[in-house]
Amino acid sequence: PVEGTSLVEFRGQGVIDTSLRIVLSVLHDNKRKTEWMESCVENRVLHHFAPGKVVVYNRTGSPFPLVSDRDVVVATRITIRPEERLVRVDGRNVDDELAPPVDGVVRMPRLLMSIELVGLSKTTTRITYQVQADPGGALPLWIVNRGNRRLPYRTISKMREQVKRRPV
Repeated sequence: PVEGTSLVEFRGQGVIDTSLRIVLSVLHDNKRKTEWMESCVENRVLHHFAPGKVVVYNRTGSPFPLVSDRDVVVATRITIRPEERLVRVDGRNVDDELAPPVDGVVRMPRLLMSIELVGLSKTTTRITYQVQADPGGALPLWIVNRGNRRLPYRTISKMREQVKRRPV
């Protein structure tokens, strides 16, 4: 539960049979995020401030004409703790002049997310994906919560498929 709202935060965890380095390369390949991020139809980097600090634009496709697409600008920060074989990406929605609102697309008023990668061995990585998303618009929150419930699972499953396409 998220305090002050009927929105629910969701977390998924899984193990991917490849190295932390390969999973991290997939995570940072912005050109191919539409292949593994659930319902992602557009993803582009707006700012590359420093290593580990990036702002991206992301658009999520929705079943037209029932629901409009959603978009969000996300500022991400990467934390690396080599002694723990851990990489963590935290993101939250922000406003940015390089991504003004798009006609017919609903700007998400709230997104908090984290992806944590832990290298369990040279050939296995644990991924934990946690997301709290308010897609905005007039959708009832019970529908939003139901739709968001499988987001971490689907994203981790698609990432498992994506790492198979990467060089070792």
